[in-house]
Amino acid sequence: MKWWVYAVGIIFSIILEITPFVKYLEIRGIKPDLFLIILVFFSLKKGSLKGEIMGFFIGIFEDLVSSGVFGINSFSKTICGFLVGKSKEKILHENFISQIIIMLSISLLNGLLVYLIRCLFTTPSGFIVVPLETCYNTLLSIPIFILFRKL
Repeated sequence: MKWWVYAVGIIFSIILEITPFVKYLEIRGIKPDLFLIILVFFSLKKGSLKGEIMGFFIGIFEDLVSSGVFGINSFSKTICGFLVGKSKEKILHENFISQIIIMLSISLLNGLLVYLIRCLFTTPSGFIVVPLETCYNTLLSIPIFILFRKL
């Protein structure tokens, strides 16, 4: 896949993240993690090293634009990018069902990591956000993965 497809996806995610448009994607206060969806797709295509590098930089960006403990997102996204890239070597990553299962499990892992780290340093929001965001990310990843596969 061409590099510009990933660049457009990241730029689109940044625009949605820092502008009021993200409110249109929210459902009862739960918003999808578009960066994580792009990271999973990228890591499945490019492997663990590039996945963890991209995860680190996406996480740093999220840490810069969000409030809270700095480094939580960079830590969790780096781990997620690495694990997805490693799974590329172990499972059939071109299978669409496998991609959705990976998205589900990585979204859950990312949510749990962020929640647990927040528990260590601050008062976290309710745990119910983690499974709801996981479901939302997984459902939203289906059309995004279909679109990216065609490009």
